[in-house]
Amino acid sequence: MKIIAITGGIATGKTSVANILMDKGYVVINADKISNKILYKNLEKVYQIFGDSVKNDDNTLNKVELRKMVFNNKEKRKELEKLIHPKVYAEIIFRLLYYAFMGKSIIFMEIPLFFECKLNKYFDSIVVYCDYETQRNRLIERDGNLLIDQKIKSQMDIKYKICNATYTIDNSNSIESTKIQLDKINFKGVNIYFYIIYIVVLLMVYSDLK
Repeated sequence: MKIIAITGGIATGKTSVANILMDKGYVVINADKISNKILYKNLEKVYQIFGDSVKNDDNTLNKVELRKMVFNNKEKRKELEKLIHPKVYAEIIFRLLYYAFMGKSIIFMEIPLFFECKLNKYFDSIVVYCDYETQRNRLIERDGNLLIDQKIKSQMDIKYKICNATYTIDNSNSIESTKIQLDKINFKGVNIYFYIIYIVVLLMVYSDLK
């Protein structure tokens, strides 16, 4: 089985690329969606970490306030990561093993923090990027004006990701332009057996808990 990560900067269009690949019949595992699912399954523990400030009046999660606190409070962010990350890794392990046994030859994984977690040591990657103004406008449309420039600047330099990518996609223009670029790529991931994946992800979990 071959694994290829889809990564890039915030609001550069990673999910758009993932959707195109799924339309082509590929399997795509979305780490953010898994993380979000696990977050909502552990709300009481999240409230213990962050307090009532991340609760709405109806006791639901205020994700805007949670994002602000995660962005501004390093210690709280680490507590949340310690709660969520091992469960995310376990879910990813399960899905990888499932698709391995199903005989899938290529699996794509949408992982925003791929390079930050140094996963480029193990897997190939598609880095999705766009020009700064396009990125900024997309982020405003998605999240509003809150801490826009700080969010972009807090991330790893996109130039580093581009230079260390296996493949790159410029997503500054139309979706058709992005599709054309993807059509030109002959994907060749890193050949890896499912039990090696299992060991690698377990090591990630172990290092996260240290």
